[in-house]
Amino acid sequence: MIDVYVEERPWGKFEKFVENQKCTVKLLHLNPKSQTSLQLHHKREEWWKIIKGVISVEHDGQKKTLSENDTIYICKGSKHRIINLDSPSTILEISFGEFEESDIVRIEDIYNRNSS
Repeated sequence: MIDVYVEERPWGKFEKFVENQKCTVKLLHLNPKSQTSLQLHHKREEWWKIIKGVISVEHDGQKKTLSENDTIYICKGSKHRIINLDSPSTILEISFGEFEESDIVRIEDIYNRNSS
């Protein structure tokens, strides 16, 4: 899990997600009504924060809807996919562990891609 540190300042606040840890940071930009593959990773865990939009997440067989500022933690080996709804969405993804695109094990993919 990520413990988000929040500090108030006269101009507003900041949120610190990671400090002094090996990680990979990505922004995922999803088109309306698109989805990622149902996948898992053996070498990394992921933490997502929804920056913009509303998505449905399938996580180990359960579905939940997440909207702006919601977060979710994906453990190594967990099956997961993002199903974007009607508007574009942006997700902050922080990955912990050894990051390689070849670590994607695709279980289902509507775009007919194989595992990386």
